[in-house]
Amino acid sequence: MRLVTAHGRDKIAVDLAARGWNSFERPLPEFIAAGARLVNGAFFDVGAHTGLYSLLAACASLHTEVHAFEPYCPALKILRKNISVNHLADRITVCDSAVGDRCGGQSMYIPSQAHGLLESSASLNADFKGEHSRVTDIDVITLDAYTESLESTAAGLLKIDVESTEHKVLAGGTETIARDRPLLVLEVLHLADHAWLDTFCRNNRYRIFTLHPEYIQARTRVEFHGDAWNQCFCAEEKLSILQSCADNIGLDFKH
Repeated sequence: MRLVTAHGRDKIAVDLAARGWNSFERPLPEFIAAGARLVNGAFFDVGAHTGLYSLLAACASLHTEVHAFEPYCPALKILRKNISVNHLADRITVCDSAVGDRCGGQSMYIPSQAHGLLESSASLNADFKGEHSRVTDIDVITLDAYTESLESTAAGLLKIDVESTEHKVLAGGTETIARDRPLLVLEVLHLADHAWLDTFCRNNRYRIFTLHPEYIQARTRVEFHGDAWNQCFCAEEKLSILQSCADNIGLDFKH
């Protein structure tokens, strides 16, 4: 798998090249690769950025259908380039809309660009960052509207990283989630709506797990963890699949 560095502006690609897979969001890269191999159904990468996880899923499993969602134009351009250099255009479908709780136009807030790197914190939440370099209008769809357009594709694994609006992605995908019961992996930051996510898990019979570098830990509620920003919500009837993912990459499974 190859990632373009965008002349050094894509910090993710630069760091991975310099320090290896364990340098970025461990254990999420290995977890997504294992999930793509072990979970039945398509991989939905909501907030794909430049495509690390979409590429991982496609390379880890030759039979996994991948759908990458990225509305931020500079990242979208590099995402398409990464797909091209890896010859995966026939395996990864790109959607240039954001995913939320309603369809239509919305504002995306772009943080200050003083760092000179490719921005990775653009959000539909105006309060996510204190300063904005600009505001741009983008198209937003719901997960339910998108999957309705697919003829026979079931969602198997859903990764959500949308800078504090993860709950809105889930709110717009209630029919898809009820039908397919996908494994959900999402970033849970301190600004996330923890109460909403808690209620979602209880109402939909999903168990909460934090993804730590060396283990997966069951939790009784959703809250921010400094060493486990990425969390997994697993349907109660699919805990054996989560166990298999942990075993596949050598993580202790504490449930």
